[in-house]
Amino acid sequence: MIEIGDWTFQYCKELSSVVVGSGEVEVGQGVFYEGAEDMVVTIGEESYKVM
Repeated sequence: MIEIGDWTFQYCKELSSVVVGSGEVEVGQGVFYEGAEDMVVTIGEESYKVM
């Protein structure tokens, strides 16, 4: 299991993408809070826009 802890990328406005290997992913609270508006998270082969 891949775990991204609470508030990991909080306020990271310069970070535009995060790539995580395939498998089960647990995302904590507020991980992308106040982050870049165009953030894209890729998990395995799937990409998701963070809103």
